[in-house]
Amino acid sequence: MPGSPNLPHSPSGPNSIARSLAGATLRFGAYTISVFALILIIWWLAAHSGHGLFEEGSTLEGIQFGLMVVTTAIYLTAAWRINAFRPLLLLLAALSSLAAIRELDLYFDRWLPLVGWQFPFILVIGAGIVCGLKTRAAIANQLQQFVLHRSIGMLWAGFIVAIPFAQMIGHGDFLESIYDEDYDRSLKRIIEECAEVIGYLILLLGAIDWTMHVRRLASQ
Repeated sequence: MPGSPNLPHSPSGPNSIARSLAGATLRFGAYTISVFALILIIWWLAAHSGHGLFEEGSTLEGIQFGLMVVTTAIYLTAAWRINAFRPLLLLLAALSSLAAIRELDLYFDRWLPLVGWQFPFILVIGAGIVCGLKTRAAIANQLQQFVLHRSIGMLWAGFIVAIPFAQMIGHGDFLESIYDEDYDRSLKRIIEECAEVIGYLILLLGAIDWTMHVRRLASQ
């Protein structure tokens, strides 16, 4: 795509390599601390709220929603400022907003009793498909750079933790087959909600990493 920024050159020389290693160490150290901090917050909230922390409409669900709203806002802000990557950033914003909508399903079902959470969910999907088709050439070009950047691994990891792991390991039938008569439904909610919030945090960190990268590319 004409005007799209090229991939940056790999750093050369001992000083450049040392700076890159130091930056990566600080960056992923901060990411790791963020995950541990969130886990400690969950521990503290659970000590005060008990099983209620993992029910529908709880504080933990609010944290999940907040993480996805912030992630969506990061992509939208970057899309507004960086023309060269706008189509891909808007697509990523649409995907993260779907997770935010899904976390508010209880409230959407109350506010929109006839259509429920499916209505805004389908609207976002439809808008994403239309925009994606209109800018498919630009998105294809931008994806070539996206899949080569480290943030794709973070985003993929967040998706795996929040969706397949949380939904399948936290599935009631699976846990009941293991615990049999000792199975408690709260166990399903604890595993599912904890995995989701950790996955969402990783998605947020991946969004920060990717948008920082495209800002650097745009400034070159």
